[in-house]
Amino acid sequence: CAQSHRSARARELLGEMQAEGITPNTYTYTALITAYSKDGNWKEALEVFEDMQRANIPANTVTFNAALGACEDGLQWEYALELYMQMRETPEATPDMLTYRVVVATCKAAGHLDQVTDVLEDMLQAETTAGTTVAYTTLMTAFLKAGRCQAA
Repeated sequence: CAQSHRSARARELLGEMQAEGITPNTYTYTALITAYSKDGNWKEALEVFEDMQRANIPANTVTFNAALGACEDGLQWEYALELYMQMRETPEATPDMLTYRVVVATCKAAGHLDQVTDVLEDMLQAETTAGTTVAYTTLMTAFLKAGRCQAA
């Protein structure tokens, strides 16, 4: 019950800000997305992200990761991939290890291993040796669980 009050209060504060003529920024929207996501309201979190985009407020890495976390909670693998692709095109945002982990986990949970492979290949090109170990381990585990031993 206390958790649902957190996101409701955050939404109220956003409305109060706007009523006072204060324009919400990236951090305001990120906080609201995070509050909804932590409350388990992944649909609301993604709606706030879309509101942010309609308001032409730029999303940063933290914002995208918060929205991707909501996708993971709701098993919205297609939307997660869409956000990931959008993130790659956004100057203010750079995919990091959390980004890759969440997108991979979301696609893997939905059984879309080809998309997992694509994202992990991106990670291998962008990240360090630590990312390489995670990428290969995740990919191998996903293929083995799916019974695709040859691919592993």
